[in-house]
Amino acid sequence: MYLEISNTGCLHRDEVRLIGFSAKADAPPDSNIIGQFGTGTAFATVAALRLGLEVAITSTDAFGRYFLRFELEDIDMGGGKKSQEIYLQYWTINDDGEAVRSCRKPWNIVIEAFRQWDKPIGDDDAKAFKILREFICNARDEDQDFTISEVKEQCFAPEGRTSVYLFHTDEVKKVLDTPERYFKFLVKDISTIEVPGIGRLTSKSEKDALGKSRMFVQDILVSCDEDFLFNKALLDYSLNDRTLVSEDRTIKRTSDFRKALGRLIANIPDEALVRVILSQVINGESGVEQDALGYVLELKDPAKGRWLKALRANYKWDKLCLASGLASLDEDARQIYGYLPITVDSDLERFFGKALGIPKARDIVPNKPKYAFLRFRDLDEGSRHRFMAAFRIFARLFPHRVEYPIVFFLSDNEEEVKRVCAYAGGGEEKFTEIWIHALSPTELRDTRTLLSSLIHESRHNATKMLDYDRGFVAAAEDDILHLVCHMMGMGRNMSGELLKPLGDPDRIKPNIKDQIVIDEEAGD
Repeated sequence: MYLEISNTGCLHRDEVRLIGFSAKADAPPDSNIIGQFGTGTAFATVAALRLGLEVAITSTDAFGRYFLRFELEDIDMGGGKKSQEIYLQYWTINDDGEAVRSCRKPWNIVIEAFRQWDKPIGDDDAKAFKILREFICNARDEDQDFTISEVKEQCFAPEGRTSVYLFHTDEVKKVLDTPERYFKFLVKDISTIEVPGIGRLTSKSEKDALGKSRMFVQDILVSCDEDFLFNKALLDYSLNDRTLVSEDRTIKRTSDFRKALGRLIANIPDEALVRVILSQVINGESGVEQDALGYVLELKDPAKGRWLKALRANYKWDKLCLASGLASLDEDARQIYGYLPITVDSDLERFFGKALGIPKARDIVPNKPKYAFLRFRDLDEGSRHRFMAAFRIFARLFPHRVEYPIVFFLSDNEEEVKRVCAYAGGGEEKFTEIWIHALSPTELRDTRTLLSSLIHESRHNATKMLDYDRGFVAAAEDDILHLVCHMMGMGRNMSGELLKPLGDPDRIKPNIKDQIVIDEEAGD
């Protein structure tokens, strides 16, 4: 049985013989024309002969209808070196309508030529694919309504048509039985999302756990990689730009292909699909999409808006920034400025930062905040009373922490003023002092906030740890248990150790760093 690929249109008999001539070379890169080099038919024919597929081409030209077969002739190169030379045997139709031999020409090509053309693409296993691809694409370039059929016999093509015949082997059948993996345009009713001017995407053609990721240009397979780590893709993608492929129609430069692929993915118009891709990329489940998005350094609305919306929905946070890797700085970005620091792969960091405009935590938190230090006596009377009320409770419950110097300050950053109540010191004094943030040069926060700040920051100083260190959390729990035991009148804590005694708030004075003497009535 033979496979017949037939289309409307004529093929001059010398177009097969002359390598490099192409009437399609000047077609725009994103046109529906696939051919461009003028070599595919010759290369594919030699590869087909090497695989034993046989090849016959029949059409009409200025000299009339013809039928072309390719014959092999043994040649001896001497020294034990042998090969087979390919000859072009033409047949024509005589006046009686009979097929007769016409001229026979040496092609000056041996059977071993163009060795890559009977090799599978990447991790695919179909040696015949490149051969089929050439003849099918040639037919499609000439006629969108071309046909593929199985026939028992070869025959001259009707005038005005061109046909190519190949042996219909099991491998040829396998390729044509799974067109979604090789020729997307052969699949009927395929679910597709178009991105105008760039390409389109479809569901993945191999969905099993050990499947392959396939890339396409103009709906024709150009790359196939086993699904592992970096090679895994969530979908099948087809780009329009035919200049992305080399002469054997595989990816010319990986970086150029991935850049174009990034543009395709970044401009997907379907919001739900954007959310799915983003989620899986962040979770490290799709190396191809992750790498491709890393090439996208600029993105315009509405595409930018879709990705930002998906990003915020994924993290359930409106204000996002790229984490610095420094715990204290990232925590300041979160606690002080209300940003959620996120840590992602470098590819996504480029996409998020450049294309989506997500700021870095380092850009959110000033490198050198400007503070004005305040004197206790310059605070208004209400503020001094509130502080002393808070300190007396603190001194009674945690007398072993009252020695830390207390500093009052005011930041020049409005966001910090609103959000930051206190620090456990700063700079060289970190974890050695308690800095109380004022609301203005004369006003402090309420008594409850002041008490909470004294307890919290003194615990930082005692443990030398940050908020989310386990030791800091454990110390907070110990504080709670310590107070509970006192409330219950127990002389020892839950571990049997003696409780630290409560302090005398009337005798303990705050260690205010400006060393201003505080009148007794200030805390009344």
